[in-house]
Amino acid sequence: MHEITRLGIAEMDGKIPPIPRGYSILLAGPSGSGKTIFGLHFLYGSATKYGERGIYISLRDLPQEVRRKAASIGFNISNLEGEGKIILVDGVSSRIGLDSSEKFFLLEPTYGEILRTIRDVIDEYEKLDRVVIDPISVIFKGRKDLGKVLDLVLSLSSLGITSLFISFQDDRPILGYVFNGVIELENLENGTRRIVIRKMEGLRIRTPVAYPYEIYRGIGIKLVERGIETEREGGIV
Repeated sequence: MHEITRLGIAEMDGKIPPIPRGYSILLAGPSGSGKTIFGLHFLYGSATKYGERGIYISLRDLPQEVRRKAASIGFNISNLEGEGKIILVDGVSSRIGLDSSEKFFLLEPTYGEILRTIRDVIDEYEKLDRVVIDPISVIFKGRKDLGKVLDLVLSLSSLGITSLFISFQDDRPILGYVFNGVIELENLENGTRRIVIRKMEGLRIRTPVAYPYEIYRGIGIKLVERGIETEREGGIV
């Protein structure tokens, strides 16, 4: 196993140095900024480029909605699911009183149950490279939960699993202390978007640094040069 990996998101891999396996990243942003798409791209890119296996733990959307969002930008995750490269974990059905049709699901939305399910996936597939939790804010109850989040992050790191925790914007100032890296997505008043890399511990990158971005069908998250993005490469979502 290589000791380093990359985000798996095209131009961002050219802006951020390779990251150690087991690195933890917090991704924050307002509604509509593309946080779920970023999380899917994080798994899709690593699966297709590097052959890494990842799981997506959805605490807000039912699995079919996650698949729909992936399909809306041209990510065919069904094939990767069939190959065991991407695994969706249903963290919603049980919470709302439904039976889950997914192979892996949370019995209840707790930190311990998340870790138990991750270990079940490892037992099934032996190897797990990445985890996305979307959004941790659903179960995060403020500063009293920081220790639980840290324990989960450290447990994943000890297993060599690179993690991306998605959070609501308001939780970033508190949660940011727990993670190696912090990335923020912003919707600006002029209708543009930008990615702000606020922290990347242990990497040779000067922070904070910001880049404009758009979400393209067939590509996902893409850094852009303002004024020339128009409808190229599949069009803007």
